Amino acid sequence: MRIDSLRMRSGELMTDTVVPLSVSVNGRDFEAVPGGFTYYTPPAASAVSPAVGPAAGSTSLVVTGYAIGAAYGTQLECMLGGLVVEATP
Repeated sequence: MRIDSLRMRSGELMTDTVVPLSVSVNGRDFEAVPGGFTYYTPPAASAVSPAVGPAAGSTSLVVTGYAIGAAYGTQLECMLGGLVVEATP
């Protein structure tokens, strides 16, 4: 049997770090995965300013918090009332 991909759930770690990762097909012989596995700190918003704006929109918002902008190469986005808008760091 050939396996081309695996799916697993990682443990939780609250800091950015790389950990070694090895896989085995028999539970005895493990092979290291090049580069290991990288944990990224999840972003957490703590405040939005301003808290209100006109219904017509076009209000610039500032979102502050922990690890905001640390999306590691992904496009940052916000959702306002069901509308997804692009964000900039």
